[in-house]
Amino acid sequence: DVLTFAGTKNGAEPRSTVVSLKVGEVVVATINVTQGACADALVVNPETVELPVFGEAHFTTQVTPAAADQSVVWTVPSELVMDGNFIKVNPEAIEAGYANTIAGKTYTVVATSVSNPELKVEVEVEVTAVMVEEIDIPAPKEYIAAKVGQIVPLEWTVLPEDASDKTVTFASTNEKVITVDKDGI
Repeated sequence: DVLTFAGTKNGAEPRSTVVSLKVGEVVVATINVTQGACADALVVNPETVELPVFGEAHFTTQVTPAAADQSVVWTVPSELVMDGNFIKVNPEAIEAGYANTIAGKTYTVVATSVSNPELKVEVEVEVTAVMVEEIDIPAPKEYIAAKVGQIVPLEWTVLPEDASDKTVTFASTNEKVITVDKDGI
């Protein structure tokens, strides 16, 4: 048989009951059943967020009434990951070299109430690029003394360290005098 509860769904106060299972007149089992309040509203803040490629953002959620289960389940696209209420770009996508294709796009994530799965809130997440501010080249910055046939690797650091695109392109203004490859050698 099916056990059902009668009464109000939204905003109901938690209540408990004991269900007895009988065979004839003998009680063979008792079950304590607690019915909690069901969520009737879900609020997520912020409603939109700018997410740096190498950063993270935090959401707060509020389910009402307060007696309802406050848990939410997040649905996110594969380019993003949630850790609790923190969101960031999927590290696997960054490692695979997709940071530049993810930056500049807007993604929709959805928070769903656990106690009332009909309550869903969509949040827009715009992934932003972190622009290169400087390429630091250790001294000597302008001139390198080298002999014919000598290989001199160039050293550089792209700043800030969390820049979205750290690609550096090398070129010689006179290939007859000096050449440089894609790795700065």
